Amino acid sequence: MIFVICNEKGGSGKSSLAQTLAVYLKSKENTDPLLIDADPQRTTAEWAAERAESDLPQIPCIELTGNITKPLQDLEKDMAQ
Repeated sequence: MIFVICNEKGGSGKSSLAQTLAVYLKSKENTDPLLIDADPQRTTAEWAAERAESDLPQIPCIELTGNITKPLQDLEKDMAQ
């Protein structure tokens, strides 16, 4: 399952929604979400790093910038194996 949360406007709640959805999926649906932060502000990547230093369940986050098509295709292949 893939969720894409995007909007050009800053401050619209994209990072907060992505983080909340990931926590819900991890805690209530017993899934292993992977966050991809493609925002130069790194809000979600920083959130995931802080969370990793706590006792809370970890939610991995990778950062991609620029043209992310090829890295996403490579990631899809890796996850399918």
